[in-house]
Parts: sequence; structure tokens; C-alpha cells
Amino acid sequence: MGRYDLALIGFGGVNRALTELISRSGDRLAGELDFALRVVAITDLRAGSLVDTADIDLTPLLTAEPGELSFAGLAGGSAVPRNEWVIREVPADIVVEATFTNPTDGEPTLTHVRWALESGKHVCTTDKGPVALAGRALMRLAVERGVSFEFEGSVLSGTPVLRTAEPCSAAWRSPASRTIMNGTSNYIRAEHRDLRNTGDQSARGRAQLRLPFAQFSDGANLVVQGGLLEREEATALLTLLP
Repeated sequence: MGRYDLALIGFGGVNRALTELISRSGDRLAGELDFALRVVAITDLRAGSLVDTADIDLTPLLTAEPGELSFAGLAGGSAVPRNEWVIREVPADIVVEATFTNPTDGEPTLTHVRWALESGKHVCTTDKGPVALAGRALMRLAVERGVSFEFEGSVLSGTPVLRTAEPCSAAWRSPASRTIMNGTSNYIRAEHRDLRNTGDQSARGRAQLRLPFAQFSDGANLVVQGGLLEREEATALLTLLP
């Protein structure tokens, strides 16, 4: 049986859920997948950084309240989130990047992904920014270094739409593909349609007020071309607007 060691960048909802899954169902998943997952490093803006190349004990991390977690008092822990050192130097196989989305320049995730790929490590990210802003360049870098750059979680919250579509598009090329990605984008699309049809400038405001959890940016137009996510006047993979 094989094994992959993980370095988690960011310890919010996504990576915390991943550690819960590994802690609760790791043995079962290892039996089904024929490989095991270990967490050997974690960095977080608030909690700091934690490294144990022999396998981090996840139990105390999961019992602490997210806002109260600190790595400073743990063996191998520090109050400082040593992102670059962890990504480049800690012997992990996969860097799981799940920090906040910055639709303007894709940072800090874009730099984190580049550091990992340059270091010959596989990358899995749920962040939309790097995919929208530098997806092709990052995929080329991954090929050059012989590693994988995976971003399924950046669209439809991990529903395997990209992984499903990729083999289906091997024999054909499409100039564009449009779809409603989720309920949030469907709502915003309807508001934009009303704005175009009626000239009601309050439509955009209603979308923002009613969906305070949504990332919303004018001109968030994206196309999926040739199996690749490409930016077109876009700052995030939130919605596909005509």
C-alpha cells in the first residue's frame, strides 16, 4: 500500500474537514484506495505552523474550537505561519492549498502554488484565484516538474464536474461552454438579466444584500475552453454570465 504525506496550507473549513475525514475514516479509505494519507505539516494565518514528519496527531486539533486553536504550545509548533518554509522544505508529497480567495491578484495562493510546483510537489487547491488568473501557466509548470496541479474543488464545491468533463472532451474542441454553476450564481445571473432588461440599478445591490456570503465582482465572466479554466474579464470562478 502506498502513502501520501500532506502539507495543509490554511486550516479553515476545507482543510479542517479534510483532517476530520482522515482522522475518522482514514483506515477505510486506505483500504478502498490502496494508499494512506498522513498530515505532516499545517500552516494557518491565525494558528501558526505545525510540523511532524512522523504524522501529526490530529485529535487535539479537531477538539479545539477553530477560533481558539494555536500551534504555539504543541511539539513542532510555532505561532508564526511559516508558509514558504513548509511548502518548500517539509518533505510532503502533496500541498493542499485552502487559504482565502483573492479575486484581484490570486494571492497568496498563487505564490503558494508556484512554490509547491517549483519544489516538485503535487498541488490540490480549492482557491479560484490562481485558476482564473494563471491556470494555464500553473498547469505548464506542473507538467515541466512532473507533478499534478488539481483544482476540482474550485468549481461547484468539489462536485467532480471538471474531472467528468475532461475525458469527454478529448476528441472535440469547443470554443466555449456555459452553465449555471450553483444556486448563488443562478440568483446573480437572474439579477443581472433583470438589470439588463429593466435598467434597474438596484438589481445588483439586491444580489449583494441578499447574498452577503457570496463573492461578487462586476465582470465575473468566465469560459471553459478546451478543458481549461480561462480568465475573461474575471476575478473569480463564481459565475458564468452571458
